[in-house]
Amino acid sequence: MKTCTLCRQLKLHSEFSKSKRTSDGFHNWCKSCRNHRRRQQYAENQGIRLSDKKRKITQQYQMEYESYEALCARADHRCMICHQQKQGRLEASSKADALHVDIDKTGGRRVGVLCDRCNTIVIQAGDD
Repeated sequence: MKTCTLCRQLKLHSEFSKSKRTSDGFHNWCKSCRNHRRRQQYAENQGIRLSDKKRKITQQYQMEYESYEALCARADHRCMICHQQKQGRLEASSKADALHVDIDKTGGRRVGVLCDRCNTIVIQAGDD
């Protein structure tokens, strides 16, 4: 039996996750308290995650996020090579599910958007 330091209830060891950092081998918070706290922190930090994604797009493509979204909208959120429909970076669950900006390396002009697969093929072929 162990007392959760968050809810102060006496619970079975099976209700605590294992931990190598504590002397008894179990976390100080029970599983339900840890899950509740994680959900709460996830909801609180959602705005931070979205602003981080926007900042990364601005840094990677040297363009404002609104310009990126406009470029995706002009292409109807479809890859310009395989025409597969994808989502913008904020809506996509992973970078592989998002559209990437294809930049003409000679002139620095933004040509269009590519899915992750086609972007990888273009990079490997050296046709940047």
